[in-house]
Amino acid sequence: MLRAFLLASLGRADAADREAVAALETSGWDPVVRASLRERGLPRLVEVVSHRAEKAGGAIVVRGVVRNRGPLELADVEVLAEGLDASGTVVATGTAVVTPSRLVTGQSAAFRIVLGGIIEDVNEIDVRVIDYEER
Repeated sequence: MLRAFLLASLGRADAADREAVAALETSGWDPVVRASLRERGLPRLVEVVSHRAEKAGGAIVVRGVVRNRGPLELADVEVLAEGLDASGTVVATGTAVVTPSRLVTGQSAAFRIVLGGIIEDVNEIDVRVIDYEER
């Protein structure tokens, strides 16, 4: 588990993911090990594969796809989209749960998020997974 933390701190995210999964498998998916890794964002079991934003009727709508890259079934994957202004300050946000709500290994799902906030100041969109349940 320590090796996964060190690799993550060195910016070697894929290697950190592999080490985190190995630590989980070695521990038999022990809840304490899972919690310790998860609070540090490891392993990245689900990733945003793609996203795009469109202005529609005075709103910004972000559509995209996530994929379960882990060895477990995941449920209720929640995605956050943040609209940043020119200085990088968050000025608009929105969240959504992907459809379908359950993802087996390798499966993808779509999301649609309508941003709320000062959308006229949005210069850039940042999208990331913020929560999910392991099954």
